[in-house]
Amino acid sequence: MSHQLPRRRFLEKSLKAAAVLPVTGMLLNACSEEASEPVSDSPTPLNILILGGTSFLGPHQIAYALERGHKITTFTRGKSVPTVHQDIFDQVESLVGDRKDNLEALKGRKWDVVIDNSGRDVSWTEATAELLKDNVDLYVYTSSTGVFYPYTKDSYLESDEVLLEEPESVEDEDMKI
Repeated sequence: MSHQLPRRRFLEKSLKAAAVLPVTGMLLNACSEEASEPVSDSPTPLNILILGGTSFLGPHQIAYALERGHKITTFTRGKSVPTVHQDIFDQVESLVGDRKDNLEALKGRKWDVVIDNSGRDVSWTEATAELLKDNVDLYVYTSSTGVFYPYTKDSYLESDEVLLEEPESVEDEDMKI
């Protein structure tokens, strides 16, 4: 009998992950700014928090999720202006704070899913996950930019050279997300 609860929790989490995977994997078919064919609404719209969201994967994830009827909130420092899918950001709730030392805007809020695109510092990810663990059903951690340097390019290609070791000369400001 003791095995049923963990199995149930595993199945619940797996089903939720299956609902979110299209959002995180949307780069396969939604990376351009061109309008794609409309997709029918999701049977269960999700309330999604994207940590980061104004650059790299974020704008594409947001466009994909909004197209499917999900509600999106972003949490950013408020410094980056999106360069792709700019027209959709008026449909997004934007929370401003800093993963380093100001998570106030996230306190007391609930989401179905968190997509963590900006956890480049382990302590940031730990602090955010700890704060949100009782207020989210699924936490998805994405760590893709870590293989590219500098992190400030407008676009990346699969054929771009990847970083295998962090350069000694890297300063925090060089690693803006």
